[in-house]
Formats: sequence, structure tokens, C-alpha cells
Amino acid sequence: MKEAGFHVPDSFDKLPEMISKVYAQLVEEGVIVETPEGETPQVPMDYTWAKKLGMVRKPANFISSIADDRGEELKYCGVTISDVFAQEMGIGGVLSLLWFRRQLPPSCTKFIEMILCVTADHGPAVSGAHNTIVTARAGKDLVSALCSGLLTIG
Repeated sequence: MKEAGFHVPDSFDKLPEMISKVYAQLVEEGVIVETPEGETPQVPMDYTWAKKLGMVRKPANFISSIADDRGEELKYCGVTISDVFAQEMGIGGVLSLLWFRRQLPPSCTKFIEMILCVTADHGPAVSGAHNTIVTARAGKDLVSALCSGLLTIG
């Protein structure tokens, strides 16, 4: 390839050196004309002012049927995140907003939290304990609730 006029380095390790040498030669011959880089514009301190002047793009706002991050504060189903903490909704309350798209009564959110507590240590395969709890909460007697759990184990 060298005989045909190609620039070929002696080894791959010398390729960057060869590229630099050829580039410098082409600049010297005037084949490549280097242009100075322009100055980097400074980012204005006030975002609102820059947005009015069209210097920055509109921020991305993500909206779904359950979450909205437009504005100053995140909202779950219309409830601001600060209200979630102020009302001490907990995990059950947040899941009720995100999954059921409404605020469930405290008994339901407590049940969601209880399910998480039961499955946290053993995973969702604790069907016996889960069925016992569900049966007991459904108003069945203790023996029926216990049998429901024990008969699920398999």
C-alpha cells in the first residue's frame, strides 16, 4: 500500500503518530484550513429570562395518568408529594395513589402494607400466610383461616 501512495504506519501502535503527521502536512500544504473555534456562549443565570429570549429549550414534562412532574412539585394522582408526607400516607397510601389512582381508606392501605411486610422476608410465595390473613380479614373463624393457610402449602 505504501508503494501505491498510502500512508501506512509500521505498526498499529504508531497509527496516532501517523495520523497527526499527515494532518500537520495537509495543514501546511493548505489542503486543510483550520478555523478557530467560536467562543462558548455563557449560560445565563436566570432560567426564566433565558427561556423568554429563546436561549434555552422548554424542559421536558412527563405526565401520565398517575404522576405529573410539571410545575414545582411532583404529584401522584393530583396529590403533591409534600402532602403525601404531611398526611403520613406511607407506602400503602402511595401505592393506592399509583396503582388504584385514588386514595384508599386507611384499612386498605394498612392491608397493602401488611402484604408487603409478609412478603418482604419470604417473597410473594408465602401463599399460606397470605391466605390465612385474607381469610381472617374476610371475617371467617380462626379454624377456617388456619385451614385456608395450611391447605395452601404444597
